[in-house]
Amino acid sequence: MKAPKPDRLANVDDSAFAGRAGAWAEWPKTGRKSRKALLGTGRRDKLGGVGPDRAGFWAGATGVLALNRFVLGLRALWKSWTEPEFAGRVEGLLVKAPSGPDLRVLAVLQRDGRLVDFLQEEIDAYTDAQVGAAVRDIHRGCRKALKEYLTVSPILPGAEESEVTIAPNFDPASIRLTGNVQGSPPFRGVLKHHGWRVEAVHLPALPGARDDSSVLAPAEVEIS
Repeated sequence: MKAPKPDRLANVDDSAFAGRAGAWAEWPKTGRKSRKALLGTGRRDKLGGVGPDRAGFWAGATGVLALNRFVLGLRALWKSWTEPEFAGRVEGLLVKAPSGPDLRVLAVLQRDGRLVDFLQEEIDAYTDAQVGAAVRDIHRGCRKALKEYLTVSPILPGAEESEVTIAPNFDPASIRLTGNVQGSPPFRGVLKHHGWRVEAVHLPALPGARDDSSVLAPAEVEIS
């Protein structure tokens, strides 16, 4: 009978693993040869795996980095609770900048009709005549942009204030009922607004800023 083989685990020096978790802190301070020593030779040990020095180094480094992120998360959570301004900055990092057809519509209305400029302007100090003159130009530009980039049609035919009948299978997203709504359809009522449905969209792409924000209208600078 052959003698039993000695326990291979007993030959592994567990002390080689001790203290390696902190070795990563010395990495920037060491030369190339010293770094190799910190990582270990990379030769296979008796267990058939990577040398204990390298395994201990990476295990320690990963653990410390994960702990740092955990502590950072707790600090950010506490400041978000106690400092509204900080919470607003954090929210800006988590919320993706808006984009899509909604902003592209606004962009072309600003470009052709200066709609955003008008809505951002304080007009209380202007006379009705001044506002009316400005609105005429804005209406002309916005109407041109709407016809050029969107094809829209009324949801319900007919003139406003005319009587209409709402079928039982009507779409609540397309028809909003107001007033004394009781019972089940069909309903009869007076058309207050025919609504609008988009049939086709031909919108240009928004220019992408370097910070991934959506640009409605670029700033204009005249160079002399």
